[in-house]
Amino acid sequence: MRKGSQEAVPYLCTVSNGLGEPVSWIERTVFPEFSSISTAMLFLSVFLLLMVSFTSAYATYDSQKPTIDVSSVEINKERATIGDEITVAITITDNVAVTSAFVEFWSPDAGKMVKSQALSYSESLDKWTCSYVVNEHTPNGLLQISWIDAYDAENNHSQLSPFINVATIYGAADSQKPIVDLSSVIINRDTATVGDDITISLIISDNVAVTRASVEFWNGDAGKIVKTQSLVHNEGTGKWECSYRVTNNTPNGMLPIMLLLFNIIDVIDDVVEP
Repeated sequence: MRKGSQEAVPYLCTVSNGLGEPVSWIERTVFPEFSSISTAMLFLSVFLLLMVSFTSAYATYDSQKPTIDVSSVEINKERATIGDEITVAITITDNVAVTSAFVEFWSPDAGKMVKSQALSYSESLDKWTCSYVVNEHTPNGLLQISWIDAYDAENNHSQLSPFINVATIYGAADSQKPIVDLSSVIINRDTATVGDDITISLIISDNVAVTRASVEFWNGDAGKIVKTQSLVHNEGTGKWECSYRVTNNTPNGMLPIMLLLFNIIDVIDDVVEP
């Protein structure tokens, strides 16, 4: 300090940090355990970075399961035989991303699992899909989806057991005939005249599927076939049905179904003309 002057001149005592670099009094006093302020700041930055990373990871932890939309299932065929390819498509979503999904095909007639199949994501359909080729080991009868599994990256797992009907399988090995249940026959009337509708329903079953059925109306008094009528399967009742309208050409007398050997109705002979 110059003589007679009141101005203070700051003075910092500097020492060496061992590397030939000066270390200020502040550095030595405030951070005595570090060789420099820059070293302290480095450790502080690393600590804060680790804290932010941990907080971010904790905040984004995924605990939501994937969602399987059973109502979205699409199947390309109702009937299939050896060599046919059955494709299945289903919508599966997740709040982050679905990573894998599987379906299990089940045969209720054979009482066993047919195959567990992995699904793959189709961008064009925006669905998870798979294909199954029917082979000689595929049991005849109904093929169902008995199980659907879906996973995300955190291994959150959704599982449904919807038992969705996929297709009816029929193969060369099928030698069983359809079964006609005569006790199930229902007729809407006992007598009929011209213009009346006679409706018939009955149960016909098969180990695979009934593809077509028909009845033959026979008049014993006239000794001739009145009509051959195709039956239609009613999905609501599960029965095969047909309707026959009595006309002027319908002979009087008993009208049986010849093929089933079952007398159905007595046509009123004093009204219906031969």
